[in-house]
Amino acid sequence: MVSGLVFDIQRCALHDGPGIRSVAFLKGCPLRCLWCCNPESQSAERQLFYHSGKCLSCFGCVGVCPAGALRAGTEGVEIDFGLCVSCGKCGKICPAGAIGLYGYEMTAEEVVVEFERDAGYYASSGGGITLSGGEPLMQAEFASEILMLSKKKGWHTAVETCGTVPAVSLSTALPFADLFLLDFKLSDRELFKEYAGGDYGMMMNFLEVLAASGKEIILRTVFVPGVNDTSNHAEAVAALCRKYPCIAAVNVMPLHDYGKTKYTDIGRPVPEIYGNLPNEGQVDRWLSLLREAGIENVKKG
Repeated sequence: MVSGLVFDIQRCALHDGPGIRSVAFLKGCPLRCLWCCNPESQSAERQLFYHSGKCLSCFGCVGVCPAGALRAGTEGVEIDFGLCVSCGKCGKICPAGAIGLYGYEMTAEEVVVEFERDAGYYASSGGGITLSGGEPLMQAEFASEILMLSKKKGWHTAVETCGTVPAVSLSTALPFADLFLLDFKLSDRELFKEYAGGDYGMMMNFLEVLAASGKEIILRTVFVPGVNDTSNHAEAVAALCRKYPCIAAVNVMPLHDYGKTKYTDIGRPVPEIYGNLPNEGQVDRWLSLLREAGIENVKKG
């Protein structure tokens, strides 16, 4: 049985492909986007979290930590995240779920069993299952096994990907995925490296291989004011749509700060870029710019 590391499974999702869907979020991502809303997804390993607002200050976790990473403070548990060995003992003893680990091992079969709970919605809504992350294709064998088992159930399958993985990782999933939601964050090589920490050439090679397969693609582009709200980027997105007919739509994802508390939960500072959230007028102008570049099927989503 193939197993992997999952950090969340969401049911009845509406924004990760058509219809009502179940979404499994797999750990690990090659990028370090400055606006990432799921920072707990980046590490490929299990990692400690602490929700201070839930803490009852019972300090039971302090006594069971073998690494001395936890200590009793005046306002709850004080944590040295660098000392944590991800043993999970603190989470097992916490009565409030305030502390624990992001990431738990599951087999592909176990993930599909979770998906099965929503199977009735897939049929009635034209939905299905989606693998997200992180970058699900960092766990290519695990992801492909989930997709294969899901296809055997007759479900529509989708993969949300940043495209910054070797094409061989894509090849394992291709036979079992109906739709790819591909993040196209930046069209400038240097900006892609600066803001996302990624290899632009690898992403474009991934897209080339994916498009050659004929699989349906939806481009997803995050909208960050002052970073990628340029006519050059709009034209680059439009050029991809013209070049690859399998790109069915473009979804614009406005920058938000919904995940900012997750940073403090894992001992990281909140990104400064969250202080530059777009307003509705800016988003509407960006949508208009994309349409003016010749993209017909573009929407906020």
